[in-house]
Amino acid sequence: MLRTLSLSFFILASYVALPWDDVAGQTNGAINDSARTATIETLIRELNENYVFPDVAKKLEADLRARAAKGEYDGLEGKEFAKKLTEDLRAISKDKHLGV
Repeated sequence: MLRTLSLSFFILASYVALPWDDVAGQTNGAINDSARTATIETLIRELNENYVFPDVAKKLEADLRARAAKGEYDGLEGKEFAKKLTEDLRAISKDKHLGV
C-alpha cells in the first residue's frame, strides 16, 4: 500500500514538475516530444521499481511502450497527455489509484 501511495505521489509530482505553461488554467500545457518521452520512461522506471504488483508493472511497461511506438501520445499537450496516460494505466491495471 505504501509503495502504491509513493508511486502515486511521484506520478503527481512529475506532472506538476514538468515544464508546462499551465499557470492558473491559462493553457493546456505545452509539452515537447522529448518531455513526453522522458515522462513515459520515468513512469515506466518508477512502476517497475515501486509498483506493488511487479507482473502488472511489466504489463504496463509493455502497453505504454507499444502505445508510444504507435504514436498514440504524439502531439498531446499537458492535460490531454496526463489524462491519456491515466486512462491507459487504469485500463491495464484496473487500479484507480494510478493517475498522472
